[in-house]
Amino acid sequence: MTQKVWAKNWFSVGKIGEYCLVSTATVRRWIKNGELPSIRLPSGHYRISITDFRDFLKRHDMPVKEELYTMSALETKLLRAIRHNLGGATLVQLAERLEVAPVVAGRAARSLIDAGKIRKEGNRYYPENSEKGS
Repeated sequence: MTQKVWAKNWFSVGKIGEYCLVSTATVRRWIKNGELPSIRLPSGHYRISITDFRDFLKRHDMPVKEELYTMSALETKLLRAIRHNLGGATLVQLAERLEVAPVVAGRAARSLIDAGKIRKEGNRYYPENSEKGS
């Protein structure tokens, strides 16, 4: 189960190329130029998070298919954690609670903000449908 959830949140170079109608060499060039954030597996293969891919598409005015807007497992957990912090939560608090690096939590938070599910006020995150501190 964990592997399937993980796989749904990450894309291979080949899948990115298929989506964008470009070669895998082009996708690798985007990665090496820093245009498309990725992780590199011990095998040498790259994986791109769904959140980073959506951001890449938006920056380059490319169409974003509806299925890319489904929330990842991390985004779902992050949204739940934010909803349980009535006074708002900082990124560091959320990252610690979810046991992820703050940069990873930040990317998921950015995606939730873009989707209109949460908002950021100062350094705290709140559900979009709540009043500050309520």
